[in-house]
Amino acid sequence: MIELWRNFLVAPLLDLLIFFYETVAFGNLGVAVIEMTFLLRLALIPLTIKAERDAARYEHLESQVAEIQERFKHDEVLAGEHIRAFLKEHRVSHWAKATILLVQFVVMIVLYQVFQRGIYGSFSQPINTTFFGTELGKRNVYWALAVGVLFFVEISLQQRKVAHLLQKKDAIYRYAFPAFAVVVLSILPMAKSLFVLTSMVFSLTVSTIRRALWPTDSTK
Repeated sequence: MIELWRNFLVAPLLDLLIFFYETVAFGNLGVAVIEMTFLLRLALIPLTIKAERDAARYEHLESQVAEIQERFKHDEVLAGEHIRAFLKEHRVSHWAKATILLVQFVVMIVLYQVFQRGIYGSFSQPINTTFFGTELGKRNVYWALAVGVLFFVEISLQQRKVAHLLQKKDAIYRYAFPAFAVVVLSILPMAKSLFVLTSMVFSLTVSTIRRALWPTDSTK
């Protein structure tokens, strides 16, 4: 099992980073990580489009969801059941977004192993492992904070659109999840923060384009 993991995940990702570094990354490993992340998100673009379509449908149905929550405000379990049935009826699902997150989580684990075990001994000459003055293979709290801030902004903007639906736990989540991300990423190599940041920027860009081209109030 370990050999399969290394041969089919770790080794190909390492080879891809080396290829980017030696060709289109201009001899900068940080740029190679960004390009690798961008390529991954392009490969997942069908799922990204499905996730954006589901998000648009959900935004279009927010008022009905609010009515269901109000109707069953004294029974959260029953409210949840009716909301799930309602969303299923209108073909709103979160499986695409969940799959994207799962794939990215696996890549993060593989990327960690690449930097911990393989990257520094895979080149025949010294490599540039710094990005804007920071070492990709070492911890960096500032890049972790950048990810946390972007998470907080993204969650805040999402919650602002459904403020009438929010509960106390949602307000806690707005602060707790970004703080958790900062703590985790600050103890991992900085390359992880760069990977997450690039992926988030990609998602926000796609989401912004979708909202510009297909506003929610015109979604059918």
